[in-house]
Amino acid sequence: TPSQGITPTQTPTGTFDPTETPVPSVTPPTLTPTPTASTPVPLGVTIAMPSHDFTEGDTCWLRITIHNPDLPLHEIPLFVILSAAGNYWCAPGWKSFPDQGLDYYILDTVETGNTPMDIISPFIWPGNTGSASGLAFYTALTDPEITRILGTYDVWEFAFR
Repeated sequence: TPSQGITPTQTPTGTFDPTETPVPSVTPPTLTPTPTASTPVPLGVTIAMPSHDFTEGDTCWLRITIHNPDLPLHEIPLFVILSAAGNYWCAPGWKSFPDQGLDYYILDTVETGNTPMDIISPFIWPGNTGSASGLAFYTALTDPEITRILGTYDVWEFAFR
C-alpha cells in the first residue's frame, strides 16, 4: 500500500466481477523491513565494547554511538558513567561521584544520523589486576538543564578475571 512506501510495479487491468475469485497478476512484495542507511533509529545512545568478560592480554575499548534521527541538537549533555561496587566515576575526567562532583561532556552540536565517539581508546588488559564482576557503563543524553533523559539510554555490564 502507498502508506508503506511500496510502489506497485504492475497495475491490474480489466473489470472486477464480485462473483469470481480475483487472481492477482503480480506477487505482492514481502513487507519485512530491511535496515538501510535511511532507516530511522530512535534518539539516544548505545554502548559498544569488545567483550563482556576481560582477562589479561585482551584488547579493551569503549565506544558510544549517538543516534539522532531528527534535526541537529545543540548544547546537549552526554553522560558516560562507570559503576563499580556501589561507586560511580563520570567521564571525561573520571571524577568520583558524588565526592568530586558530576562530570559530563557538553556536545556543541549533535548532527543528524549516527555519530560514534571513542570514550576509552584501545588498550591491552593488564595482568595482576585481580577480578571484579557486576561492573557497568551507563550512557545517556539529557536536556540542557539536565532534568530529563533524551531518547534511549544504554547499559553495558562487564567483568574482568
